[in-house]
Amino acid sequence: MNQGLMVSGILVALFGVIIAVMGFLIFAILVPLGVLMFVAGIYAKPTEPVVPSDPSKKFCWYCMEEIDKEERVCPYCGIEQLEED
Repeated sequence: MNQGLMVSGILVALFGVIIAVMGFLIFAILVPLGVLMFVAGIYAKPTEPVVPSDPSKKFCWYCMEEIDKEERVCPYCGIEQLEED
């Protein structure tokens, strides 16, 4: 079960209902598409968490480049890293 796809399906369907009620009936097509996304999410496998290829590395919280765990500032984007617990 892919919960992200299921939640996205619910949001798309609700958005379609709201926009259709506002008078833009062409957007009512989003309702069955949202339902389809929800049903697909029930049968889809959950996504695997993304981990760095090297255990001594972490992802920069801003640009998502792999950097050393000890880095305080990302060498790629120059953003200071958040402290991990």
